[in-house]
Order: sequence, then C-alpha cells, then structure tokens
Amino acid sequence: LEEVWRDQEQLVLLSSIFPAPSLLGFEKRKLSADQWRSVGMIHLIITLVRIWGHSQGRQRQMLNNYMHLVTAIYIASLRSTSEELARQYMYHFKSYLSGLLELYKEAKVQPVHHACLHFERLLVRLGPVHSWRTWAFERFNYMLQRTKTNMCFGEHLSQWISLSQSNCVVPFESFR
Repeated sequence: LEEVWRDQEQLVLLSSIFPAPSLLGFEKRKLSADQWRSVGMIHLIITLVRIWGHSQGRQRQMLNNYMHLVTAIYIASLRSTSEELARQYMYHFKSYLSGLLELYKEAKVQPVHHACLHFERLLVRLGPVHSWRTWAFERFNYMLQRTKTNMCFGEHLSQWISLSQSNCVVPFESFR
C-alpha cells in the first residue's frame, strides 16, 4: 500500500472525482462507493501498471487479470450500450473470472460473480446501467437498516415489500 500512497500524493484528480482517502488501508474505515471506484479504477491501475507493467510471469498475469476486471466494470458503467459492448463485457468478465480461479487456487466463485455472468443480458435488455443501477435499492437498504425492529425480524417486512411493489416500474416477470 505504500506504493499506492506514494502515487496518491503525486496525483491530481479532477474536482468531479471523489478521491480515495489518503493513506488508504491505514485506518480501518468504510469506503463509500465513489471512494471504491477511485481506488479500483484510478489509484490501483496507476500503481499496478507502474510496478508490474514491465514484469513477466505471475505479476504480469495478475495485472492482466485485474485489467480484465477493470475493463468489464468500465464497459458496464458506460452511459450507452449495445449488443457488441455487452459481448465485450462478457468476454472481459469471463477472462477475469477464469484468471482469478487460475491465479488464486484458494479463490471460490462467489454469488456476486454468478450475478455478473447474467449482466450481459441485463445490458442488452435494460440498457445503460445508470438508468437502472441499484442506488434506489441501496437507499432502501439504508432505510431498512435504520428501522427499529426490537429484534422482531420479518414482522415489518411485508409492509416494506408491499410499499416497494406499489412503486415498482418494471414487473418482475420481465427479468425471467
């Protein structure tokens, strides 16, 4: 992480980019989604390319694998999409996932990896992510986490579900 810190000190970001915290990883703190985006899509790329970019062997494979992930995320975050972009997303994500399992023998496929394998279809059917991203769901989770339940789980859930379904724009059946 010291290499990342060194690069962070020298980097000047646009004012529209939410910066990652200085001395990333030094203090145990929760990062926002924007901070994670800055870490993964800016800071780690700069540092990893600088220190592993001329390497051969495992370090180069790890860098290439990470860049497949970054490319998949970049494509998924674009403000426009097409079937070709969706295919490119799937190519890069599958390359990342196979590289992950090859490079890190102890790694296991997680539910989020499985969900990302369905993303190509979502890009084609629903269009650019910014129009259907999970901000509303994250806000909903925030509200649920702040609801006092007195440890009586499930009693208020049916009320929340009926409220959310009444405001739903896309019927569930369209995702099948």
